[in-house]
Amino acid sequence: VQGLPLAAKRRADNPRMVRWAGTDTVLGGLADGGEDRFTLLPHHLCTRLVQDTTGSSIAYAEVRDLARSREVRVAADNYVVAAGAVLTPQLLWASRIRPPALGRYLTEHPTTFCQVTLLQSLIGQATTSEHFSSQLLAYRERFPDDELPIPDDDPDPNVWIPVTEGRPWHAQINRDSFHYGDIPPHVDGRLIVDLRWFGLVDPRPENRVFFSDRYTDVHDMPQPTFDFAYSAEDGARLHRMMAEMIRAALAIGGFLPGAEPRFPIPGLPLHIAGTVRMGEDPQTSVVNTDSRVWGYGNLYLGGNGVIPTGTASNPTLTSIAMALKAADRMIAGG
Repeated sequence: VQGLPLAAKRRADNPRMVRWAGTDTVLGGLADGGEDRFTLLPHHLCTRLVQDTTGSSIAYAEVRDLARSREVRVAADNYVVAAGAVLTPQLLWASRIRPPALGRYLTEHPTTFCQVTLLQSLIGQATTSEHFSSQLLAYRERFPDDELPIPDDDPDPNVWIPVTEGRPWHAQINRDSFHYGDIPPHVDGRLIVDLRWFGLVDPRPENRVFFSDRYTDVHDMPQPTFDFAYSAEDGARLHRMMAEMIRAALAIGGFLPGAEPRFPIPGLPLHIAGTVRMGEDPQTSVVNTDSRVWGYGNLYLGGNGVIPTGTASNPTLTSIAMALKAADRMIAGG
């Protein structure tokens, strides 16, 4: 059990607040513009990658300027599509780039969830803990009538139990971090914690997102449809995971009415992966181990869709590692 790593830093000008990492953190000075080698095109949609006459390279990208209702061509030495695990295979399908594994082997993080009201005995330990004594003394000087030994501006808990051998799920204990864990207005939020256990599913080709050549979405791109189910092995893991979460919940409190243990709907954690998976066989993968699309010399893919295995933990670092490897390959000349 340990603190959950977070992509945030406490602000120096207001220590009660944090600054979360975002696109501007990654881009640095490039996000401010002024660099000839870098251009952001907001409100543009890439609709098709056009192949050259050999069929083994991308000649240009067709891009729709949504604000001006015009079409733009973008030419480059290399093309990287990193539009998420659904829109990346959608663009390849629209471009008639359709390897056998496209959209298949879809994985996600199935979850279990509940909210608990902390045991009074645990809350009372804060009053005798040396770790909290200075903070609590300062708080009670300001608010002597508050009976809870938890400052109201105390940072929300973010506790993590990582995946281990023989225990294929990732556990988080936090507070009100997602829209499906709202705290009722008549309950003091300091008394509540959310428990979320994230499991894994085995990659199977029948779990997929597929695209229509007849129906389109709001942007006139091929409509995605999902075909997804848990295997018997997936289900057995999920129930073992649920049992562990319930044991953890009862060790620290009682269930908040209306937030008893449950399985949220598939897809809710939004960490879909595998739809343009990496591999060593063009029949069962979309990109090679350098994230380059099989059969194309200058087309690379990025994002969670490239991850080929079932995962239970947040996928950001894995996707970044794959992207850095692909960037090194492009810099080296393919």
